[in-house]
Parts: sequence; structure tokens; C-alpha cells
Amino acid sequence: MMKNYGIKAAVAGILVGLLCHSVSAQTFLLQSLPENNPQFSLRYLRPNFEADVDFSTFSGIYDLSFDLPVSSNLNLIGSLPFTAMDFEGPESESGIGNIYIGFQTRRHPTPERTSSVSFGLFLPTAPDDKFSLLFVNIYTNLHQQEKYIPDMLTVYGNYAYHSIQPGGVKLGVEFGPQLYVPTDDEGDESELFVHYGFTGGAQVTHFAIFAELVGLAVITEEADEFGDRFTHSLVFGSQWTEGIVKPGIFYQIYLDEDMEEVVDGVFGIKIETSLK
Repeated sequence: MMKNYGIKAAVAGILVGLLCHSVSAQTFLLQSLPENNPQFSLRYLRPNFEADVDFSTFSGIYDLSFDLPVSSNLNLIGSLPFTAMDFEGPESESGIGNIYIGFQTRRHPTPERTSSVSFGLFLPTAPDDKFSLLFVNIYTNLHQQEKYIPDMLTVYGNYAYHSIQPGGVKLGVEFGPQLYVPTDDEGDESELFVHYGFTGGAQVTHFAIFAELVGLAVITEEADEFGDRFTHSLVFGSQWTEGIVKPGIFYQIYLDEDMEEVVDGVFGIKIETSLK
């Protein structure tokens, strides 16, 4: 396990460290930064399981999000996740996830740095009777599991900071808490998690090439070993940066052995548009 983790961590370091030109604030799994114009995005995630699972062509997670300015320094943000899984034969299942609604600060950025604070709620709108759907969702997007857990209200916060270093290297970091509050009557206790992530990238003509290293840490649950509290994944890809519509393509690999045994990786597409 440690050998595989070391190799993949080294790859992440190379991808982030060798990038030498600035990029705008594109993201794949990290939270998007606010702009002065309304933004909309659609993200598609398709898992590649170790087991032989025959999904239909368009099976996967779809996540529609928006980011709308409501004042000179505040944006209204939200997302609607939806999963559709059609298997070989008659079996299929689909459903929405937990709807997110919140606010995000929009500070006036400089050419060298920009930052943002966001706060919101994931409402308990995911179905509680579709266990195969929950399994697929969690293994596809573990870093954002609050989007899919049924009977759960999540209080979510995030701080993001992006800067352009001397020599043109673009780096970014984000972190924040998420408090899971059960809404059923089974007597489960609330749980506190912390998410975090790092990104770095390069501009190549009209494309941004960048990588993200994302992590999730459980704070309140018991763990046999300290390392069991953390899960990490590496995301790398490219996105078009010109025009109103900006498509991107990326791939995610988990850096933890337990996740690797189930999922080879996750293929993703993200399309962003900004209204003038």
C-alpha cells in the first residue's frame, strides 16, 4: 500500500511542480471561484470498477451547478446532483442527490491572487431506498459524499485561495469543515469531517492543463489507525479556456488501497459557461 501511495504521490508532485505558466481558476473537483457574471456548469462522472459492471453509454453522475452574483461582493451558489445507472438487461436505477444551496464571497481579485469563503447547506433530498445507487455514488465521488448520503443534512464551509507565483506557476488550496446531521429517527450522532485540496496548472495556448490532489478527513469517528482517517485522490486533465463555453476532460484515481480494490478510476467531463 505504501509503495503504491508513494508512486502516485510522486506523480502528483511532478504534475503540479513542473507546471510553469499561469492559468485561470478552472477546477475539476475543487470548488469553482466566483466571477462578476452568472456561471453555470455541468459535470459528468463515470466510474471504472474493478468488477465487470456493464453500464450503458450515458450511465454516471451528473452534477448541475450555478454561481450567481447577488451583490457587489456576494454570490448565490447551488448544485443539483443526479445519477442514472442503466445496466445490461432490465435493471436500472436513477435519482437525485442532496441539493446544495449557499453563498460565496466575491472579493476583488488581483493579477497575483484571489480568495473566497463559502457557506451552505446540503439538504436531505437523496432517496433512502436506493442502496445500489448510493454504493455507486460514494465510490465514484467519495470526496463529495455529502451530495449523496440519504437522510443527512450537511452544514458545509470552504475557504479557497489561488495565487500566481514568481515564474508564472499557478497554485491553489482549499479547505473547510462539513458537519453531517442525521435527519432520521435512528439515533445516529452527528459527524464532523474536513475536506482539503491542492491544485497547480499551466496554460498551453487556449488550454489549461492542471492537477488536483483532494482529501477527506474524518474527525469524530473512531479509527484503528490514524492514517485510516484520511482518503485521497489525484485528478488530472485539461480544459478549454476561451469563449463562453469551456469544456474540460479529466481522470481521477484514488490513492488509497481500499478504494483502489473497487475502482480503477473515474472518467470526468466538465462544461462551464459564463453569461456576459
